[in-house]
Amino acid sequence: MNKYLALLVLSVTSVAAFSGCNKDNGPVSYSMRATINGVAFTGTSISVQQNNSVLNITGGSAPGANGSGTYPSIELYIANYAGKGTYSLVSSANNGAYIDSGGLFSAAISVYGTVIITCASPDIVGTFSFTALDSTKVTKGSFTSKQP
Repeated sequence: MNKYLALLVLSVTSVAAFSGCNKDNGPVSYSMRATINGVAFTGTSISVQQNNSVLNITGGSAPGANGSGTYPSIELYIANYAGKGTYSLVSSANNGAYIDSGGLFSAAISVYGTVIITCASPDIVGTFSFTALDSTKVTKGSFTSKQP
């Protein structure tokens, strides 16, 4: 291997090792975005909790009294959370999702869907989509949140 190729490989490896998930190393904006039945949703207040292997990420419009978002909000529950990967959402308190707007969608619970965690450290970054029991469709979902 010539010395220029070796230097290039070393440089690329070093950048990959130190860059983590936040590639630009600038300030991180924690938020959740999605489209709910064709209407844009932005949750600027994010709450992340982990209880054993269940990860709960809630995106709401403003900080609530307990640190979670207020209405409207989207909550994602991921059972057996183990970092980066694809997780299926079903109709379950420990492995599902729901939308709660205090009346508009009235806690529409997921029937099926997916959460894909693309980064687990230093922040949790991912995408999601799901369909609820009442046929509400949540598409183009994405979030960036801090570690629990």
